[in-house]
Amino acid sequence: MTYTPEGVEFEWEDDGTIVSGGNTNVVTVTPAFDETTARRHMSVAKYVLHSTYEGCKDRYDTVAVNVVEPFLDEEMADTFKCAGVAIRLDAGKYAAERYKWTTPDVATPYTSSSIMDDRESDHEWTVEMERGGCKATRTMNVTVNSKPEIYAVDSVGYSSVEIAMVDGAGTQPFQYKVDESALRTSERFDSLSYHNHIAYVVDAAGCTDTLAFEIVPPQLKIKDFFTPNGDSDNELWDIPTIKETYPNAEIKIYDRFGKLLVTYKGEDDGWDGTYNGTPMPTTDYWYEITVREIDKVYTGHFTLLRR
Repeated sequence: MTYTPEGVEFEWEDDGTIVSGGNTNVVTVTPAFDETTARRHMSVAKYVLHSTYEGCKDRYDTVAVNVVEPFLDEEMADTFKCAGVAIRLDAGKYAAERYKWTTPDVATPYTSSSIMDDRESDHEWTVEMERGGCKATRTMNVTVNSKPEIYAVDSVGYSSVEIAMVDGAGTQPFQYKVDESALRTSERFDSLSYHNHIAYVVDAAGCTDTLAFEIVPPQLKIKDFFTPNGDSDNELWDIPTIKETYPNAEIKIYDRFGKLLVTYKGEDDGWDGTYNGTPMPTTDYWYEITVREIDKVYTGHFTLLRR
């Protein structure tokens, strides 16, 4: 402040932030940001100057200083991304009014608080920020990790598979799952249902890959005849592979008049050609096989031969 005439005496009301010049009309201050009264990241600090001159009335003048909220005193954390996957980088926590994101291969800087990063090699971002005349610069290193890659889902049984990985891709150790199962370290999965599935892999860096696959329901090969005559050859009417493929299948056998003779499961041994312990005669018999896993019913007939 400039005063006339010369010889005016000055005294600033001390509030603890006056660094020097408390008895002059030029004072150096370090005003603090007051978050309790701030609006839009700015508060106001007020300094009162008391001026006196012989024979004149005392004068009080107030100087208002806009104090911009300082930038968050925190560096941007380095991060990583998986190859082939874009990630969002966000500097919004600094609440700047203007942003400028740059990296060596960017011709035109990005100016939003957050950006999408899809680069495929390690790189560094620099973020220049401004708010109310205050400036700050932060940097962030982004490491790009190779992601795991499923090569194939190999069948190792009627309802069992193993997930095969591409060598050198991803960061071991891997964890696997199929559909909504829990992650596990074993790449083998047993007793899967006969339909479409999705295999997942997650590596040690958190990168993932998926591959859709199908377990095709095996067809049943049903025998046309059997010969329960005690020679240990073709003694049972059974269905090859049904124990492994459809152990819970329900099998019913009828005589030619429609009488139900026996009911058993696919996991059982088969029919020995008897009814209540009595050998049944040579003739044709009818079957009904219900496989609920694939929502299918097989029907037909076969011949019992006694030779």
